[in-house]
Amino acid sequence: MDSQNKSNNSGFTLIELMMVLLMIAITLGIGVPSFQGFIQDSRVAGLTNTFVSSLNYTRSEAVKRGAEVSLCKSSNGSSCITSGHWDQGWIVFVDNSNFGTWDTGEEILRVQEKFDGNTTFQSTTGVGNAFTFLSSGRMTSGQSGEMLLCDAPEARQININTVGRIHLTEATC
Repeated sequence: MDSQNKSNNSGFTLIELMMVLLMIAITLGIGVPSFQGFIQDSRVAGLTNTFVSSLNYTRSEAVKRGAEVSLCKSSNGSSCITSGHWDQGWIVFVDNSNFGTWDTGEEILRVQEKFDGNTTFQSTTGVGNAFTFLSSGRMTSGQSGEMLLCDAPEARQININTVGRIHLTEATC
């Protein structure tokens, strides 16, 4: 064999290139919508965990300090509000006055800012404007109920019983 007559073909044909591009397009067409759903589900789970973490923090601070500690809706990070929904944000504070509302001189322990986007977070039954934990770790009476965190189409329902125990379930907006 003559080595000079050999042709060295190491490239791709146009058909091979088109097939690879077609397979990439199909994979992206299937994967991208699924990934977007995963991202939205993770966002709702993260926001739910933020609230549950704040509620658990409120309870632990009440026990640690031997005093009432409250978590209330707050749109400005420095006082409680009685209108609107929980997606405006909330504060955790040492509730020396035992009213479930922040008063001058009461120490603010944690601030949660307003949720971004179209997320809604509202009480559906029983939950008022604040949760107050006693030094024993129990909630004051009448603060149990259900809350719904919704970032359509994903949603989580948060059930809070009278002792402050939390149960999460998937829900619909």
